[in-house]
Amino acid sequence: RVPLDYNGSPIAGAPSQTDLIARVLQAGGARPAPPPPVAAAPFAVPPPSPVAPAAPTQPAATLVVAASALPTTPGWHRRVRLPELPGPPQPIKGVKSGFDPAAEEWDLFLPRGFDPKRPTGLIVYVSPAPNPDIPERYVELWDQHGLVVIGAYRSANEQPIDRRAGLAVSAQLALRKQYAIDPRRVFVSGMSGGGRMSTRLGLMVPQYFKGVLAFCGADYYKGYPVTQKTAQGKREWQGRNWSAIPDGQQPAPTAVVQSRAETRFVLLSGPEDTARNHEDWESAMKSDGFKTLLVMEPGLGHDFCSVESYRRGLEFVLGLAK
Repeated sequence: RVPLDYNGSPIAGAPSQTDLIARVLQAGGARPAPPPPVAAAPFAVPPPSPVAPAAPTQPAATLVVAASALPTTPGWHRRVRLPELPGPPQPIKGVKSGFDPAAEEWDLFLPRGFDPKRPTGLIVYVSPAPNPDIPERYVELWDQHGLVVIGAYRSANEQPIDRRAGLAVSAQLALRKQYAIDPRRVFVSGMSGGGRMSTRLGLMVPQYFKGVLAFCGADYYKGYPVTQKTAQGKREWQGRNWSAIPDGQQPAPTAVVQSRAETRFVLLSGPEDTARNHEDWESAMKSDGFKTLLVMEPGLGHDFCSVESYRRGLEFVLGLAK
């Protein structure tokens, strides 16, 4: 299927169902001689014409074709459709696959100086809201470290867990086919419920995500006690056990072993966060041998942290700081 953008309306169709080549030639005024009959082929560029094209009779903006290629211009690209959304080679419990590329939309950020042929890193962002809601305050750091960032629409907290996980996995697989993504620098991030989702992905599919940047929310594959320090005066929390990831979404034992060895986890929050389990999460992770960093920003509540706090977390997952 060919993704198209015609006068601002996104559509998709088989190459044989389009009249794009004919329309482009008509708009350009060129009339090449018809080529000899050949077998049908996928959407292809017509053979060069010996006739010099005349000036276009229509503005070029009236027809925009976005075939199999993704944007390459640095900056923000909104409501992008990916040419394909491949799934893992083997099914993974809790990770949906088989998405229709024409039905899913994404916000995409490409860093300054981006070159699709030059190795670059990637952050897949999981939003708690229906829109991607990618935190733009960190653009300077993504530019500095050459990081592509992508987030899905319709991946909010109310969506099924396997859908959210599957979109994140499919997005990074799709971009690795289009850009020179360095698999050692592919990370997952999210806020609140998206933060919890990102830590799950770091445990479930460490073969795809080598770092986690979670804002104000984290899950673990085992339960752990909530201490008085973490409860911060909320007595109903004290002495309770923070629930483990449910059985149907539990990471495979081999995935936990790989995650412990290869994935770096960062939790970014503050002492005023209303969903505090952070020190206990860090303690549980570290006691089990995971590479973990907790960044607690003074005065911060359930919100995105400062650029400097984020810098600490980003340098940790990049392996630039211990």
